[in-house]
Amino acid sequence: MKKILYVSFTCLLISSIDAAGYRKDPECKNLYYRDGMTYHDARQPKENTLIAWDLNGVIFDKAFSSLPTIFNEIRSKKGWGYAFRLARAARTLNSERSIINSDGKKEKLCWDAVLTQHEVATDPLSQYVEDMRMATTRVNKLNLGMAHLITTLHDAGHHNHILSNMGQNVLNVIIEHMKKHQADYNMSKSEFSYFMQFLKDKNHSFISSAKNNWVTKPNPEAYKKFLSKNKVLGKKIFIDDKRANCIAAIEKGNFDFAIQFKGEANLEHILFDILNIKR
Repeated sequence: MKKILYVSFTCLLISSIDAAGYRKDPECKNLYYRDGMTYHDARQPKENTLIAWDLNGVIFDKAFSSLPTIFNEIRSKKGWGYAFRLARAARTLNSERSIINSDGKKEKLCWDAVLTQHEVATDPLSQYVEDMRMATTRVNKLNLGMAHLITTLHDAGHHNHILSNMGQNVLNVIIEHMKKHQADYNMSKSEFSYFMQFLKDKNHSFISSAKNNWVTKPNPEAYKKFLSKNKVLGKKIFIDDKRANCIAAIEKGNFDFAIQFKGEANLEHILFDILNIKR
């Protein structure tokens, strides 16, 4: 009986290890870690874990259902003709995001990079960039639960910083919007203050921008530049909604653990468990 249990456990363990050198937890399917580690290797003292956060699809929900409302607001202000030209311009710019990189592989440019490329007075599409960036900002709805979770982790002594493809210009607009509409967010003054500091911190975060040549995940350079900006005292955890980005963080980015975002409750459960935070 013991031999059967041993063989079963070994098979389960082997099946969770990818040939590339990262491991997916047998029970927690959206948790990845470096080969040779286990789930409970993540357990840390109550401070000093470096946590890298994605923005799109994690901290900010992608509320595409709000696009018709935004379109109608623009139409009522600038007319049907402008609104339809704007929609056509958005489709054109979106098609420009798909490129072939130097390795001959398909890659998707940061949306903010495409907008910035057309933000030139002589460009016929430049007249639509401001409205498209505004629409992008409004589509990204803050998940208040995630803001609360980030504050809780900060209070427990961990270090939260951004590693995102959102684009610095888009994030700047979001920050200005939040500052003007602070009363709309169900956050205490201290919590709102810390969260704004988290969003505005350029010294420790890495966000795709013209200054870094629009480097985006899963390019190893994005993870490397992020880590170079931070003093690592404990384990390194990466959180993203895309599986490919999580695997790259382990395989090429030198992170210890990566969590593919599958909802607020799931993420909180994993983080509180491996960081030994009492619920």
